[in-house]
Amino acid sequence: MFSFATLQGDLNLNYMNKILDLYHLKALNISKMDGYESTNYLIETAEGYRVIKHYKDPKGFPVLRAEIKLLNELASRLPFQIPCSIVPSQELSDGSLTRLYKYIEGDILGKAKQNKKLLDNFGQAIGLLSRELAGKRDPTIEARKLRWDQQHCLINRPKVRHIRSVTHRRWVNYFMDQFAEHVAPIQHTLRHSIIHGDLNEQNVIVEKNKIAGIIDFDDICFSPLVNEISIAMAYSSLTNKREPLGMIEGILKAYHAIFPLLPEEVDLLYYLIPIRLCVSVANSSEAQANGTDTEYIVKNQEDAWDVLEKWLAYDTSVVSNRFRMLLGIDQT
Repeated sequence: MFSFATLQGDLNLNYMNKILDLYHLKALNISKMDGYESTNYLIETAEGYRVIKHYKDPKGFPVLRAEIKLLNELASRLPFQIPCSIVPSQELSDGSLTRLYKYIEGDILGKAKQNKKLLDNFGQAIGLLSRELAGKRDPTIEARKLRWDQQHCLINRPKVRHIRSVTHRRWVNYFMDQFAEHVAPIQHTLRHSIIHGDLNEQNVIVEKNKIAGIIDFDDICFSPLVNEISIAMAYSSLTNKREPLGMIEGILKAYHAIFPLLPEEVDLLYYLIPIRLCVSVANSSEAQANGTDTEYIVKNQEDAWDVLEKWLAYDTSVVSNRFRMLLGIDQT
């Protein structure tokens, strides 16, 4: 039994002991981790670290079970770790659900020193994930409609009003208009796949200058598969605001070598990369308006404005041809 006097988070001592008993765990220490759809706890045991994720909303359980099933199928096929369950998930008497998996050791990508080798490996890891997910189907995942899913990004437009700067609001509305004109009408014709959907610097684990794991599949969805690499490129561009394109080209090239993109998908990256940042700043601005912003949200928002300003100066055909030349695809 775990016997510390207090726990971080919203679970009391008796409740946590019930969860530990379900998994036959003896905890030496427990600490709360960041979480969005779930409350997450890092459990230190004599055998190593474990993660327990606790979910309260039964409406999300069907997708959660589909995600667990899919990750367990993929785990042995990837050269890096993903959060596959050690044992079956457990439902508690109050209707909530828990899952248990091994903690993936390493630092998050956002804290790692960015260099060509690491970024190339990141692109390769995304390509391997896309290759394994290609052809996988699940009706529960495919039925999801998330505000963070690139194909549904325009449902975030009402949140733009929370952006304080008039200039910044104009930027976001411009990129949303571009998406509405050039992507929305044709995205149903693109190749679709189940994707992770949120490959930001917090969800990628690095160890010894190599991708050790990809975590947090809470935004898993069925979407145009090019959205996977565009999301990763969008967030990675924040680490080199002075020359965003230079930072993300290595990721794209390494991805393409593993999982080749089609010319029409490459051409859409010009619109898909900034739209992810627009969705991010719209949601973070809403969080600020509601008083729920954090230091992390504010920092990412400042970086995103810098990148979006740079992106406004890029010409569509120049970016598309630059990417095509990089990948060895005939230029338009």
